[in-house]
Amino acid sequence: MLSEWVGRAVFNAEVTFQELVRTLGLAYVWQAVGVLGVLGAAGAALSCVVAPAQVAAVLAGLFAWFIAAKEALDLEWLQVVITVVIAWFVIIAFTFVAGAVIALLGFGGAALGGLLG
Repeated sequence: MLSEWVGRAVFNAEVTFQELVRTLGLAYVWQAVGVLGVLGAAGAALSCVVAPAQVAAVLAGLFAWFIAAKEALDLEWLQVVITVVIAWFVIIAFTFVAGAVIALLGFGGAALGGLLG
């Protein structure tokens, strides 16, 4: 887990992988609300109901992540916030790079299909 690595590297936190997985597993339950986004695609009226629920779930998940990291890492609150923010930025950077690679592959495939077709 990224929070484990950041907590150990930056603050010398003593945590086991199993302890962090147990606490963060419970915190990630809020991501299940993201499945409701499929209902928003069914119609504009449903998206007006689903979007606020998704925003609330994201905020609840972030709050749960802070509490889970605090419980697992046994750090002070400021250290927990720094750990989670660093982990969040690494996740965002990884997602951006992966998305860019996938986009380049998609454009390359489309160009190759245009040349061959």
